[in-house]
Amino acid sequence: MRGQHSEAGINRRSFSRRAFSWRWEDAVDNDGPESGAADARGRRARRAMWLILLLAIGAAALFFWQQAQRVRAQEAAVEEIVSASYRLWHSAVVNGDLELFLFQQSSQDALWKSGQRDLFLQQRLLNRPELGLLYEVTGEAADIVEVELAPDWQTATVTVDHSYATAGDEQLQRPLHLHQTYFYNRYGERWLLSPGDDEFWGALQRLELGRLNIIFPQRDRLIAERIGADLAGDLQEICDSIPDDPLTCLDELQLTVRFERDPLLLASLRDTFTPVFRGGDFVLPAPTLVGLPQDEAGYRLLYEGYTARILNAMRQNLNPPIALPEEELQLLCFPAEGRSPRLFRFVPASGRWTAELGEQSFRYLMPGPLGDGVILQAFLRGEDAARLRLHWWRDGHQQLIFDQEMQQQTTRPAGWAASDQPRLLLQGIGEAQAAQHRWLDLNSCGPDGCAVIDLPGYTTWSPDGRQTLVQEGQLLWRGDALGRPLAPLGAGLSPFWLDDERYGYVRYDHEAGAPSMQIATAVAGEDLPRIVLPVAELARRLDENNPPLLFINHVAANPGDSDRLLIAATTVGLATAKYTIFSLRLSSGELQLLQQFERLPSGYPSLLTPAGYPPFRVSPDGRWLLVTLLANPSPSTWTFALYDLQEQESLAVSAYYPPYPSQFPFYDWTPDGRWLAIVEDGFLRLIAPAHGYQKLVTHGEGDCLYVAWVD
Repeated sequence: MRGQHSEAGINRRSFSRRAFSWRWEDAVDNDGPESGAADARGRRARRAMWLILLLAIGAAALFFWQQAQRVRAQEAAVEEIVSASYRLWHSAVVNGDLELFLFQQSSQDALWKSGQRDLFLQQRLLNRPELGLLYEVTGEAADIVEVELAPDWQTATVTVDHSYATAGDEQLQRPLHLHQTYFYNRYGERWLLSPGDDEFWGALQRLELGRLNIIFPQRDRLIAERIGADLAGDLQEICDSIPDDPLTCLDELQLTVRFERDPLLLASLRDTFTPVFRGGDFVLPAPTLVGLPQDEAGYRLLYEGYTARILNAMRQNLNPPIALPEEELQLLCFPAEGRSPRLFRFVPASGRWTAELGEQSFRYLMPGPLGDGVILQAFLRGEDAARLRLHWWRDGHQQLIFDQEMQQQTTRPAGWAASDQPRLLLQGIGEAQAAQHRWLDLNSCGPDGCAVIDLPGYTTWSPDGRQTLVQEGQLLWRGDALGRPLAPLGAGLSPFWLDDERYGYVRYDHEAGAPSMQIATAVAGEDLPRIVLPVAELARRLDENNPPLLFINHVAANPGDSDRLLIAATTVGLATAKYTIFSLRLSSGELQLLQQFERLPSGYPSLLTPAGYPPFRVSPDGRWLLVTLLANPSPSTWTFALYDLQEQESLAVSAYYPPYPSQFPFYDWTPDGRWLAIVEDGFLRLIAPAHGYQKLVTHGEGDCLYVAWVD
């Protein structure tokens, strides 16, 4: 058995070796010597093929690397061109070179380019004084952080680091930095600054934070969300501060804040009194337009600059420092889209809105005499479209005061004479295209209207109504109560009364060689002009060494102080006209420059002067001088420039209207001059300027137009 076992073991080992040898021998000996030679040749061929492939790959890699280097070099060259375009724009801004600045702007969007020009003239493109930041001008352009080209190389963004000194904060000894991104478009070989496109800004996002909604472009998501969260917390603190009336707080503090990409909103930041409020929403420039802060101190300044006016407006709405006015407001509002304006009444003390006069439609509304109701122009169609139909609405009674056909009626066919004695004037175009002046006597009315009295020219009545000053063309005279001549005054303009006997006007002086203008006063019955101010003295007040050529547009006595004249004059022949308002003390001859503007005022359409609407309006108490200017045509953006004649301080208020054409802003003073009402896009603004107070009143009556205070 052992032998067999041993033999079996040997046999197994032998079998295994033979099996191994068989497999090996089959692999080697099966083909013979010629097969080995062929295999060697195959290996050499494969090595050659691999070598060729590797060389080809290397050559291709080298080619693509060289191409990539060329592309990168070209890309770097394009980036440098874009950077140079920015540096040129920056140089134009800091050096005040308007021509070069406009040359660096895209003309594709005319409104955007016009807005950029306005920001340039206002020095708001880089400066952020409302945030306590003063731009640091150095010898070189601001540091360019990044230039990013679009894949097609047709657009690019330039991110720049702007350095600012802090104003009024001694704790911050180092400058603050904001990163601002500029969007460029390629036009041929030039790169021009352009408004960012939709891809640049991203889709609008909405964030709900309790009673606060935040709307912002996707590009500014991170910082907008943080601002929203901080603002929601501050609003909650305001509510917590008035625990006795939580429901009022909840109603008042339901608000929406929209960050928009309109660069003109940068100009609105300078209005530290009133937040931008459109359609019931607070509107702010997107953070990308202002600049993104790079540290916590920068964020706090940005946040306070954004939200201080909003928080102050909310506090004032909840805690007014004075009682709301007892007077009520009458307005024309669109009750629904596609419908004509209807008459509404608003009571500030109770917040109540009431529709009046049913379905009647009106084209125009103006205050009645001394707050006694309102004058309404009917909205007529069809065969009556050429008629002028006026109603006097007061104390719940509607009285027809005029209804005649006027084929040549003007834009504003009726208005009050600029006089202490209310006289409703009608103006139109008569035969031979001559101006037609008539007086609508509201003290002599019947069922078909009031008496219409023809006037020889534009007429201003004395306070007692017994005398007149009349202007026809360039000729002036003093007349009786109906304008019939009593004393010729020669060539002039802008007549005004100081009291029942003293009057004044602007006269042309032809004796000085070249015609010049003078402001003169006189006494009725004597009618001898006393020169109180030659135009040359106004010009020297502007520039002693190189006085400009001035034209006096309008002169009026302050209704609260007859010793004080208010004078509007325009520079003539300069590339950039200046509109200046002066004050003159008749008793002392003291001359003051009150305000100066780059644009012409819009006027107040409820008053008439010989030259059209008065360029400024003084509050009934004589304290506030108000000038309105169109800052931006689309959407209609108005600046209300208030000047406190008592404290000699200025206050600017911005107002916004819906995007339909509007020639004039819509506002009115209370008869005592304490409250100013302004109609805006979807809300009312009630301002008591002497108290630095305003109340924002939202409503659901559609867009409103004209407004008037009534007793």
